Parts: sequence; C-alpha cells; structure tokens
Amino acid sequence: MIDPLYSMALVTGLLGSGHCIGMCGGIVAALSLSGEGRRGGASFHLLYNAGRTATYALIGFLVGWLGSAIAFTDAFAGATRIVLVGSDLFVILLGLGTAGLFARLNFMRLEFAGPVQSLTRAVHRLRQLPPALAALPLGLLFGFLPCGFLYAMAITAAQSAERGAGLMVALMGMVNLLRHLRMMGVY
Repeated sequence: MIDPLYSMALVTGLLGSGHCIGMCGGIVAALSLSGEGRRGGASFHLLYNAGRTATYALIGFLVGWLGSAIAFTDAFAGATRIVLVGSDLFVILLGLGTAGLFARLNFMRLEFAGPVQSLTRAVHRLRQLPPALAALPLGLLFGFLPCGFLYAMAITAAQSAERGAGLMVALMGMVNLLRHLRMMGVY
C-alpha cells in the first residue's frame, strides 16, 4: 500500500502540473535552445529534469532532517506547531500578495540582488555550452527557483530526511511525466 503522503505528493503533482507547465515550460523550452538555435532534444529535457528532481530531493532531505531533529527535542514540541502553522500562513499570504490582494506582500516585487545576479551569471556561462552539457547543471540551479508547490511539499516533508526526499521525488516525477506528455501532444 502506498503511503498517504506519497499519494498526496503524486496528486499535488497531477493537479499542479498546469501551473508547472505554464511557469516552467517556457523556461525549459528556451533553455533547451543553444545560441545557434540548435535544440537540446529529449536528452536535454531528461537531464534538466533529473537536475531539478535532484535539487528538490536535496531540499526535501534537508528540510526532513531539520524537521525530524526539531521534532525529537521536547523543548521544541510546541514551537514546531507554531513554525509549521506560521510557514503555512506565510506561503498563503505571499500567494495572495502575488495575486494582488496585498500590494505590499507581492513576492514578485521582492528583490534578492545578490542571488539573482549570481544565478544570472551562472546561467549565462552554462548557456555557452552545448545544450546537452548544460542541461543537468541548469536543472540543478533552477531547482532553487521560488515555487509555491516546492514550499508546500517542503513543509510536508519536514518529518524525516528519507521521507522528505521521497516526497519531493514523487512530486517532481508526476510533474515531469505530465510535462513530457503535454510536450508530446498527448493532452
């Protein structure tokens, strides 16, 4: 029998794949083209998504490890609930701010100059390589882009390191499967 949390991750990936296709689909398509217009093809997409999945698994592992370490200390038992509820509310507020409900909480207006500039420089250097060589490192980097589904699943993953990594892999597996089916015109 499948663990209910893994089922939830698969369903989240299934229901959230439209968002992922809309937000990341164009990025992936643009990244798969080299400066000369050559396409990276299936190997690019496979390696890129392997990189993103590895980054999501690492995030899930780290959040799960941290969450389990905090949960096993009696001093943090009450604080754990407050942190989880607070982080859920924070993600909801950011989403509502981005949707225009709270002008001051628009996540799209937050500026992280240092990380954004570093990411931009790294992507520019990687784009000089042939698409197949740049795919895995690009996927590893782009796995750190802000994403509501990532935050929601990371909060859920904060139970154990192994389970956290597994939840993130299940989420990305479903999203990647549906993205590829969409690219092939299946739906």
